[in-house]
Amino acid sequence: MNEDYQKDFKKVIRCSFVLVLALTFFLIVLSVNALKEFAYIGRGVFPNETLSVTGEGEVFATPDIAQFTFTVTEEADSVTLAQETVTGKIDAALVALNELGVEDRDIKTTGYNAYPRYTYPETLCANGFCPPREQILSGYEVSQTISVKIRNTEKAGDALSGVAGAGISNISGLQFVIDDQDLLMAEARSKAIADAKEKVKRLADDLGVHVKKVVNFSESFGGPYPTYESAYAKDGLGGDGVVASVPQLPSGENTIKIQVYITYEIK
Repeated sequence: MNEDYQKDFKKVIRCSFVLVLALTFFLIVLSVNALKEFAYIGRGVFPNETLSVTGEGEVFATPDIAQFTFTVTEEADSVTLAQETVTGKIDAALVALNELGVEDRDIKTTGYNAYPRYTYPETLCANGFCPPREQILSGYEVSQTISVKIRNTEKAGDALSGVAGAGISNISGLQFVIDDQDLLMAEARSKAIADAKEKVKRLADDLGVHVKKVVNFSESFGGPYPTYESAYAKDGLGGDGVVASVPQLPSGENTIKIQVYITYEIK
């Protein structure tokens, strides 16, 4: 009897020990989770005491790229004939551009359309009733738009003259731009941030507060590039598209401007 009692007692002890270990482990897990939650309390809350400033940065640069577009539109009795006429003028313009050293990679088709043209002859109305007008096919219209990038801005005028000399009068959108502006934007951004830092430092000194850290940042890009519309727009120069001489096209200087908006936490 004593032996059975001792065995049962040992079993109870072992079970109790296992339960105590399990309970201890459970309490440890709860404690760790509670500590983690406590560590993140308030981190997503925006500070009550902040100071916001705006900084501006500008960089000036001479454009190194000239860009423009031209469109050829022709009508004919068939799509094929209209396409042939458009292609002929486009090919002549491309030859002129290639002679100026413009590479094929800088010449791109940005639009192509071909669609029928219809006329609607008048119908006779009787007793207040007008029958539907008959749709009659009158021909087809084909148009193609080409964008051109001139890497030697001094040849921009020659390029316009060459395209116009190919019989193309719808030339527009001449712009002098900077080919790779990422570096200039980074420089302008650095200047804007430095300007904002100087402003917040002066404000903090005047207000008698201490700047802790940045809690919000945004920026905007300004200063659109100057645009020089072509003198060869449709119906320009008397509407005949004839170029009397190579135009003078000063490219000027472009401005890269960035504004930053920074909010600091203060105490």
